[in-house]
Amino acid sequence: GGVLCVGGTMHLDRQGGNFSAGVYKPYLNADDLTNYRPVRVVDPFWAKGAATFGTFCLPCHQKTGLGAPSVAPPLAGSEWVLDEGPNRIIRIVLNGLRGPITVKGTDWNMDSMAAWGPVFDDETVAAVVTYIRGNKNWGHTMPAVTKEEVAAIRKSVGGRESQWTSAELKAVPAK
Repeated sequence: GGVLCVGGTMHLDRQGGNFSAGVYKPYLNADDLTNYRPVRVVDPFWAKGAATFGTFCLPCHQKTGLGAPSVAPPLAGSEWVLDEGPNRIIRIVLNGLRGPITVKGTDWNMDSMAAWGPVFDDETVAAVVTYIRGNKNWGHTMPAVTKEEVAAIRKSVGGRESQWTSAELKAVPAK
C-alpha cells in the first residue's frame, strides 16, 4: 500500500494542477508572481555611457574611478569631474589632456590623454560624461549632460587639434 501512496503522490505532484513550489500566497500562480516581481530598468543612455567608459576609459582610470599611479588621475571625487558645470570635462573628452594637472591635491604630469572627439559622436560623449559625473558608486550625483551641450562645446572649440592643458581649462568657465 505504501508504494501506491508514494506513486500516487508523485503522479499528483507532476500532473496535479500546475503547482509550483516557488509560488506562495498571496500569489496564485507563477505568472502572478512574475507580474509583481520588481524589474530593474537600466536607462539606455546610462548603459551607453557605462559601456563606453568600460571600453575606452577604464584601462587607465580603472573601474573604481581611482585612476592608476603614473598612468591616469582619479575621476572619483575629482574637482574636474564634479565642477558645477560640465564645460571642462567635455573639453577634456573631446580634445584630450596633456601636461601637469592637480587632482584632489595630488600633482600629476599627464603625458597624454587621447582626444576622443574624432572617435565619439556628441551623444556618446554626453553619455560617458554623464556616467562619470553621475556615478553613484563613486559618490557622484551630478546631473546628466545632453548631446546639445556637447555639440555646442564641439562647435566652440572648432577644429582644435591640440590637447588641453590644465591652465587653459582653468580659463574656461565651469558652466
